[in-house]
Amino acid sequence: MPARACTWDIAKHLSGETLDAFLEPRTLAVPPRETFGPPRVYGSAGEILAMFKRFDEADMLYIANPSELPRGRGGGPVSSGFFVEPKPDGTDRTLQDRRAPNAGERRLKKACRKLPHGSCFTEIQLREGHTTRGHGDDLPDCYHSVFCSDSRAASNAIGEARPLADFAGTKAAAAYRERYPEARDSDLVYACNRALPMGDGNAVEFVQSAHLRLLQDFGAAQESELLEYRQPVPRSAVWEAVMIDDRSVVAQVPKAAART
Repeated sequence: MPARACTWDIAKHLSGETLDAFLEPRTLAVPPRETFGPPRVYGSAGEILAMFKRFDEADMLYIANPSELPRGRGGGPVSSGFFVEPKPDGTDRTLQDRRAPNAGERRLKKACRKLPHGSCFTEIQLREGHTTRGHGDDLPDCYHSVFCSDSRAASNAIGEARPLADFAGTKAAAAYRERYPEARDSDLVYACNRALPMGDGNAVEFVQSAHLRLLQDFGAAQESELLEYRQPVPRSAVWEAVMIDDRSVVAQVPKAAART
C-alpha cells in the first residue's frame, strides 16, 4: 500500500444516488441474501495487528464501535475477510472478502454501463495516409487513494472484534476515544478499511463515475469520443476509453505529422 492513502475525495466528483450511496451505504440496504461464516484474515495474530498499524500509518485505519457496522441476517454485525495477492512487480494487491456486506447492498449500474472493451479498438478504419498514435495512463494505487466517509468505512470492517487496547498509540484509536469519551481499553471494536476496498460490489461504479467526471471537468472523456462496449464507435478521429482507473486515448493522425 502507499505511504499515504485516502488522499482522493471522490465525493466531489459524484452526484445524485451515486453520491448518496457512496457517503451512506445504508441507502443501499436490502435484506441480506446469504449467511456467511466468520470472516477469515490470512496471517498470524501479530501479522494482522502489524497490518492494522500499517493501515494507521497510511491513514487507512478507522476503528468502529460494533453499533456502527451493518447487520447480517441474524442481526449481528457484519465484517469482511482480508488477504493479499502477489503482483508481477513484487508488491501485493490487497483484497477484501466483502461478500457478507455486499449481500446486504443493492448494486448500482450507471457509469458501469460506460465501460469499454479492448475489442472496440479493432473497429478503427484508418483514413488514407493516416496512422494511429496512442497514450495510456492510470490512477496509481487508485482504490487505496479513495477516502471514505465514517459510515462507509464502518461497512468495511475486517475480521473479528478485538479490544481497543490492541490499537493503543494509533491515530485511529485516538479518534475513536474522541467520539466515545467513555471508551475503555477492554471494549471490543472493529478495525475498518478507510479506503475503498477491492471487493466492494459497488467499488467499480464509484471509481468509474468519479474518474469520468474528473476527466470531463477538464475537457476530456467527451461523449463524441468515448468508447462504450456494445455501442457504436465514435465518428471522431480521437477515441478515448476509460476503464475504472485506466485510460487510453487513440488518435488518427497524418503519417507525416510531427510528434509532440
